[in-house]
Amino acid sequence: MARMPSGAELRFHRFRAALRSLVRESRHVNRTLRATLREASQFFEADAGCIAVYRPGARKAEVRVTLGKGGGWSRKLLTAILRRESPKLPPRFRYGLLHRRGRVWGLLALRRADDSPENTPRADFERWHLAALQETANTVSELIQDIDRRLLADVRERIDKKIMDRLRPRDLFYQILDGLRSLTRYDHSAAILVMRPSGTHLEIAAEQIAWRKDVSRRIGQRLPLSAAAIKVMARGSVHGFRRESDGWKEWKLHDGDVLAELLDYNRDADPDAFRREEGMIAAPLATRAGVIGVLKVAATHPDGLGPYEAELIRRFLPQVAVAMQRSELKRSEQSLQAQVLVAERRGAMATLARGVAHDVNNTLGGVLLGVQQARSELGDETADPERAERMLARAEQGIHACRRIFGGMLAFARGQARAKGRVLVDRALKEALGLHETRIERRGIRVDIEIEANLPVVSGRQTDLDQIFMNLVANALDAMGAEGTLRIRAARVGVDGRNIAVMIQDDGEGIPPDALERIQDAFFTTKEEGHGLGLAIVRSLLTDMAGVLSVDSKVGAGTTVTVTLPILRDDAPGAA
Repeated sequence: MARMPSGAELRFHRFRAALRSLVRESRHVNRTLRATLREASQFFEADAGCIAVYRPGARKAEVRVTLGKGGGWSRKLLTAILRRESPKLPPRFRYGLLHRRGRVWGLLALRRADDSPENTPRADFERWHLAALQETANTVSELIQDIDRRLLADVRERIDKKIMDRLRPRDLFYQILDGLRSLTRYDHSAAILVMRPSGTHLEIAAEQIAWRKDVSRRIGQRLPLSAAAIKVMARGSVHGFRRESDGWKEWKLHDGDVLAELLDYNRDADPDAFRREEGMIAAPLATRAGVIGVLKVAATHPDGLGPYEAELIRRFLPQVAVAMQRSELKRSEQSLQAQVLVAERRGAMATLARGVAHDVNNTLGGVLLGVQQARSELGDETADPERAERMLARAEQGIHACRRIFGGMLAFARGQARAKGRVLVDRALKEALGLHETRIERRGIRVDIEIEANLPVVSGRQTDLDQIFMNLVANALDAMGAEGTLRIRAARVGVDGRNIAVMIQDDGEGIPPDALERIQDAFFTTKEEGHGLGLAIVRSLLTDMAGVLSVDSKVGAGTTVTVTLPILRDDAPGAA
């Protein structure tokens, strides 16, 4: 630096310290540039200033920030300076070069007017101003580098969080590519390619086209691997390439060109529809288990990517490896799940057949009793025709119930989803009691039933709720002797009456504590001729309706079963 006049050196150091303090915590490059230009123009007593940046391959520099008066800035001159072409500088003009990402990135330029406001000749910059301005530019370069480091930490933290959130592998891939875009500013594309299980092909799993702001149409394309390419990838080194007249050339090594040729899969694309890649970074992911994939970043200019971007990409490789391994694990899980589903479907069909047999048996038992009673009534001269007709109507209901049960089985076997609707609790209770009416009368069982008036509806299928209460009433009757009492209560419960609780209580023999813990398990039963499917079916149907089943029993005192169901939202108090 040229010797500063007395006092100027101290003022300059204070100026740089104040500049650092002003933008130290900034996370925005443009705000830092604006503050820098404002402070520098004031310290160097400039009448105008600008900060321009240049992207490799661009036709002209981009003027980011301007300050002061005196006309526009020649982009041709600024571009020539940034290209290091040594152009002739106008008088009263000084600049300092800004560095970013390991290369010259921009410049800080200041200018003094020819005349002062008093129309007296304006003094030119002094000799020490040139060196001092470059020192200022170096300080700003360091500040911008700090911003880039903070941005890198933010991006990596965000991707780590996405990994912890267990995103789908493909979504995680694009989060990584988007993070790389914000850091490297690649202007062509970036892609993640995964190794196929055969080890002979790479498959494009994700690709983001920067200049088209779109995802690639080549997702799923497979690239055959040569022995030479596999050998280069196995080293796990990050490779940088630039396209020259005779093909791809590596920056440092000279045996990785085969990898660039492999990843140049857009070279045969229509030039009017797809830009050609001129610069490329390829980062294979080699683990102890072998190569699992490649991360590729491409630019539209041979100098668009450099060692700085290669180092950034190297730091991202562990996160890409996690995403790739998760993708492979997901694929293995899906294959295993497909095999398990086949086995589960076979087992489910067998369980379904047992459940259907259980419910149909219960229903037909009530139908048989009704038909037998109706026949005996019709053979008696004192028979009551209305009573016989009522019994036959109950038998008809039972037959319809059997048809619904078989219909549900067919729908399940065909994989059809059954639509939910508005379900009436009181109707299901009366349906269940009606099917067991003959059995109740023959055994002299008294029914004590209380159903709250105007109960709201619940969400589900009416046949499912009919089946739930039919099973629970049948279990209660099985546990009771002659002349017992079956109590049924149905009312709103919970905060603001948002649920309906249905209690079915018998005064039978009760359930021992060791058996009470297992009664909802499939195929467990305390009945001599039972199948152990009743409560298992009830629990399955209630789960689909977001309902809850609870059982309380005391030996010698009876059992109370409570079903709690959420009411349909539009019937909740206060709802429209």
